[in-house]
Amino acid sequence: MPWVAGQSGNPCGRPPSKYSIRSILTRIGNQSVETSAGKMRKAEIMWLSIYNEAMKGDVKAAFLIADRLEGKAPQGIDLTSNGQTMAQPQPIVVATQAAKDTLDSIAESL
Repeated sequence: MPWVAGQSGNPCGRPPSKYSIRSILTRIGNQSVETSAGKMRKAEIMWLSIYNEAMKGDVKAAFLIADRLEGKAPQGIDLTSNGQTMAQPQPIVVATQAAKDTLDSIAESL
């Protein structure tokens, strides 16, 4: 069959794979396991672990939580340096009270 100009040879596109990383991790995260606190999903256990590490002072865990709750901080671009190397500002972790309350309520319910 000859190709028609302006018409796709595969109009529906490639079918979605059931083996995507997202689908695999979603399936694993939704599995339930028995814990000392009762039945929990693996994803809940993972986030509780990350939260506990952040509360112990793990900065990477705190950044991960902040990025998930508040979104990544916008990156500024300085157009005034005239090509000169400039010192990079140090990141500051700022969590909103609402984000902290949400995480605390999740931790208390477990």
